[in-house]
Amino acid sequence: MPKQRYDAAKIHSAIQAVIEKRLPKAQVARKLGISVGVLSGWIRKYQELSPEDIAARLEVITDNRYIRVMRRLFEKHMTPGSRGFVWQRKEINEIASEMGFAPPSNLGDNIYSIRYGREELPDEIQRFAPQGKHWLLLPNGRGKYEFALGTANIIEPDFRPAIKIPDATPQIVSRYALGDEQAVLARLRYNRLIDIFLSITSSALQSHLQATVAAFSKSQIETDELYVGVDLNGVQYIIPVQAKGEDENVGAVQAIQDIYCCREKFPDLVCRAIAAKTVDVEEAPDGSEIQTIAMVELAIANKYDVWIPRQERYQLVPASMISADELETYRKTAASRIPSLKRTR
Repeated sequence: MPKQRYDAAKIHSAIQAVIEKRLPKAQVARKLGISVGVLSGWIRKYQELSPEDIAARLEVITDNRYIRVMRRLFEKHMTPGSRGFVWQRKEINEIASEMGFAPPSNLGDNIYSIRYGREELPDEIQRFAPQGKHWLLLPNGRGKYEFALGTANIIEPDFRPAIKIPDATPQIVSRYALGDEQAVLARLRYNRLIDIFLSITSSALQSHLQATVAAFSKSQIETDELYVGVDLNGVQYIIPVQAKGEDENVGAVQAIQDIYCCREKFPDLVCRAIAAKTVDVEEAPDGSEIQTIAMVELAIANKYDVWIPRQERYQLVPASMISADELETYRKTAASRIPSLKRTR
C-alpha cells in the first residue's frame, strides 16, 4: 500500500498544535491517523519552517535527484564482478550537469541520506551486489567515499515482548521531548537502560564525539554518545550509542564507524556498540506518553558485516502499570539464573 502523503499546510498545522498549543503529540497524531514517530519526525525536520518552505522541502524529497545521480555513479565506476569503488564528492556536480539538471542543493544531505540508511539504493544499483549483500556508503578521506559490500545497510530490530521498566524520566523532560535522538538519549540516561541491557555499571562519557579514524583514511566521524562501563569482573568497556526516533532507521554504517573508532581510540577497552530506537509510543490513561525502546547490540564480522549478538525491548511505564503477575514473571526469570532466588515449597 502506498504511503499517504500530507500537504505542507497540514504538516505545519500539526507542528503548531504541538509546539504552540501544547497539545499532546499522541492526541494530534491520533487525529491525523499517523504514528507519534511520524509526527516527531515532522517536528524535527520542519518546526522552524513556514508552510511555503515545507512545500519546497517536500518537492525536493519527491524529486530524489541524488538517487538518480547515484545510479549514474555506479554505471560510471562498476565493472562486472567489482566489489566496490572509491569516488569523489565533486563527481555529484559533474554527473548532475551531464544529466541536464542543477546539482542537488545540499550535497552533504544527499550523501547522508544514503550513508546512514535514510534512503535505500534503487534496485538497479542493488543488483550489482552479490546475493545476501548490500551496498554501504563509507567515508574514505577528505571529499572521498567508498561503496563497499556488507550484510545490511539498515538494521531492523526484531519484534519481542517488551520488558516493563518504571519510568524515571523527569516529567518536565517527557513533556517537552520532541521524539528525536536527543530525547532517546535522555531516556537512556535517566532510566539507566545501558546498565540494564548490558548488565554492567556505566557512565556517560561524551555526547557527539567527533574524531578522525585511520580505518577510513582519516575521515571524520561522529558518534551520538559514548559511555564507559565496568562489570563485576572488573572488565572495562567503551560503549558507543546511536539513538533513533520512531521514524528513523538504525544504520549499519554508523555502527561500523562507531566500532572502528572505539577500537582505535580506546584499545584497552572492550567495545560494545548499541543502537537504541523508539519503536512504539502509546498514550497512558493520564494522557502522557509511554515509550517502548528497542535496544540492539551490534557487532561486525569480517570487515563490514554487521550482526546482532542480542537485543531487548523496554517499555517505560508508571510503576503502577506493572502488575503483581508481571513482577512474579520477572522474578521467575531471575530465579532461573540465580539459585538463591528460588523459593522453597
